[in-house]
Amino acid sequence: AGCGAASSATTTPTPPPSSASPIVTGTQVTLAPGAKVQLGGQTVTLRSVKNDSRCPEHTECVWAGDATVSVEIGARSYPLHWARRASAVDVAGDHRLTLLDLAPAARAAGKIRQADYRVTLRYS
Repeated sequence: AGCGAASSATTTPTPPPSSASPIVTGTQVTLAPGAKVQLGGQTVTLRSVKNDSRCPEHTECVWAGDATVSVEIGARSYPLHWARRASAVDVAGDHRLTLLDLAPAARAAGKIRQADYRVTLRYS
């Protein structure tokens, strides 16, 4: 094509994946509070992280502490506990939702804002 000639090719931007996109068995997903995913035909929402008493980084503690991660599956809420690594709840029949990680790590100076938490879950 010559100078200034219109191109016949068009580009369509690919939309970003929806926060409610379905995920498959064996998938790990990291969510912020309020984020949703589809698991086994049900909507799973990370509601909040509560009672974060985890031992702060670079601190020696007698106990590692705990934090309660509240997930909503359909219309019911379920607690997952950080202290019990691999804390899990049954979803969609024989599938499980397992807590793998809670970030950021606890800090000695200051409380972590809800919006800053990230929870990694595995659907199996």
